[in-house]
Amino acid sequence: MSLDIARSIAFSGLSATQVQISVASANISNADTKGYTQKTANQVSSVTGGVGTGVTVTGISSTVDKLLLKSLVAATSDLGAADTNNAYLTELEQLYGSTSSAGSATTGTSLANTLAALETALSSLASTPSSASLQSNAISALNAVTAQLQQTSSGIQKLRGNADQDIASSVSDINSDLQQISGLNAQIKQEAAAGQSTADLEDQRNSALQDLSSMMNVSYFTASNGDLQIYTGSGQALVDSTAHPLSYTAAANVTASTIYSAGSSSGFSGITVNGVDITSQISSGKVSALITLRDQTLPAAQSQLDELAQQLASSVNAVSNQGTSVPPPTSLTGTAAVSSSTPLSATGTVQPETWTHGSAAQRAQSFKRGYASGSLKDCDTFGSNKP
Repeated sequence: MSLDIARSIAFSGLSATQVQISVASANISNADTKGYTQKTANQVSSVTGGVGTGVTVTGISSTVDKLLLKSLVAATSDLGAADTNNAYLTELEQLYGSTSSAGSATTGTSLANTLAALETALSSLASTPSSASLQSNAISALNAVTAQLQQTSSGIQKLRGNADQDIASSVSDINSDLQQISGLNAQIKQEAAAGQSTADLEDQRNSALQDLSSMMNVSYFTASNGDLQIYTGSGQALVDSTAHPLSYTAAANVTASTIYSAGSSSGFSGITVNGVDITSQISSGKVSALITLRDQTLPAAQSQLDELAQQLASSVNAVSNQGTSVPPPTSLTGTAAVSSSTPLSATGTVQPETWTHGSAAQRAQSFKRGYASGSLKDCDTFGSNKP
């Protein structure tokens, strides 16, 4: 072996070692970097004419378990949904207020506390119904319950509106990720064709994939040309040779009657890609949680609030209407004893009709009997021609 060959082998070894040190330094310094994966410098021995001539670094690759990455993507999607649900349900809990009690005192801000205060005010008024101050307290307590029901209802609809706006914002973020992944696909193919390392670009692409999965569930695979192709759960393409952005328009105004209906031009719009509504295909991630909150969870809370208000109104009205003719009875009956000597006591104007049957005394007596019994069907009426 000549000195030139020995020197070449030594130089290649030093060069390979230098690359290994550089990769190790990068691994250590990026240990806490989000999305960074451990890199490895791949090297092979150089052989010329059957004789070893040193070592060559063929490239730098990422150490990524593809099965674990797929599991991580799915878990990230579930986590995105859980975080979103937690944030919105915490706000809903705050709308209901807090409960706090010490002995018989009710100092909380919840509907339960407000209703308890109304019950106390009504009980006090029932004991002393003539008290003007207790009457005022009862009215104030009832107004407080009404106001809190209205505020809670308004807050629920506001949360639905916020969820709808967040869907629009998330769709915009999804489109950014799709464009980024499509752009990285092109860079990775370009670098690979030039014989350069694509490990760092692949890390960026995987990070964008995880961010995308936190907002919606996706399926993906790496094509033979190096492209990362992404689809919805039912196979609608999001990234293939290019990115396919989503479309969504948030509702201008959200009320209790605003709903989503596939194919409808009113209410909430659908999330579409290439003109196809994929709203029902989004089953996990932040967007899925927002759709469920907007269309199911929060409307259910509104329905429960409506039922509470209706039952409260019915209960209060039932007590208020005791001893009154509300609701009106279907019939009124009664009895009274009269005799032939009982004088007729009545006011009004006698119509100038002719009594054609029976004497005046007989007809007056018949009218008195029917009037006193509360059933005028038992007497002849003025002006009738009944025999």
